[in-house]
Amino acid sequence: MKLQELIDIQMAFDKQHGWDYSNINCEEFIESLNKELIGLIGEVGEFSNIVKKINLYVDRFGSNEIEKQVAKHKDGLSEELIDSMIYLFRIASMLSIDIGVSFNRKLVANKEKYLEYELKNDESL
Repeated sequence: MKLQELIDIQMAFDKQHGWDYSNINCEEFIESLNKELIGLIGEVGEFSNIVKKINLYVDRFGSNEIEKQVAKHKDGLSEELIDSMIYLFRIASMLSIDIGVSFNRKLVANKEKYLEYELKNDESL
């Protein structure tokens, strides 16, 4: 499924549940933006807590356990990552940011920014 399809599905789901931010005043907009940002930070925090558990286990029992630990926690990592993505979709929608266009613009900028690094890697081959 394409990114824009996922965003459209989420926006329709949100609208169906009364979470439509298209016709709100400035005060409601800021309040909603704050709520969405706090939600995003919370989900990233939950993802981080799982990573912390993996790190603690690997520190205690050795790096040969990392694959097993990542597999053990994959469902939780996936859930928290997707929850984070949903909040990103909502925030982008509130700000009328086209994620696809913005991503491509940033990718071009990063390619230029890290061109020197890419050239160094090519020389080492």
